[in-house]
Amino acid sequence: MFRRAALISLSIWVIVIALGTYYFLDVDHKDVEHYERLLEIGEKGPQDQRGRQAKSGVLKEVWIEKEGMPLHIRLESDEALITIERKQNKSQVSEEMSNLVCYMQEAIYPEENTQLVQVIHAEKATYYYRSDSFVADEVEISRYKISGVDLPDKIDAKPLMKAKAKEVEFRLKADGMEIKASKIKAEMDNA
Repeated sequence: MFRRAALISLSIWVIVIALGTYYFLDVDHKDVEHYERLLEIGEKGPQDQRGRQAKSGVLKEVWIEKEGMPLHIRLESDEALITIERKQNKSQVSEEMSNLVCYMQEAIYPEENTQLVQVIHAEKATYYYRSDSFVADEVEISRYKISGVDLPDKIDAKPLMKAKAKEVEFRLKADGMEIKASKIKAEMDNA
C-alpha cells in the first residue's frame, strides 16, 4: 500500500516538474517581442491600462534532455489570451489557455522500442510571466507505456495511471522549482 502511494506521488511530481520545465524553457520569440513592446508603450502611457492579444489553435513544442536522452513535450490549447495590465507603474503579463492538452515523454527505452508518456488535460491554465508561475485548474493526468520512441499525436492505449487534481501550481525559483497541488485522486492499473 505504501509502495503504491509512493509511486503515485512520484509519478504526479514527475508530471508536474516536466510540465513546469516545459513552461519555463519554452518562450516564444514573438511573445517576448510583444511583451517588450507592451512594456515600452506602458511606460509612456497612462498609469492604469490593459492590453490583450487572443490566439487560437495554440501549439508549443519543446525538447529537453534527461540522462542524455532527448524528450519531447507538446502543448496544445484551443485558445489563449495574453493580457498585460499596468497599475501604478507595475505591469503583470499573463497567458490564459483553455482546453489544454500536454503530451510529455517521461522516458524512452530504445532497446525495448517503448516509452513512458504523460498526458495532461486542463480546462483552464494560466502562465504569469513576471513571477514565472503557472496555474492549472481541474487537471487530469494519465500515464502510458506505449511502443515507439517518437511522441504520438494521439494515444489509444489503456493508461497505467490516472489522476485528477483540483489545482496545480508551478513556480521557478533560483534553487529549483516550487510545486503545489491540491485535492489529488489517483487510480492505477493492477494488470
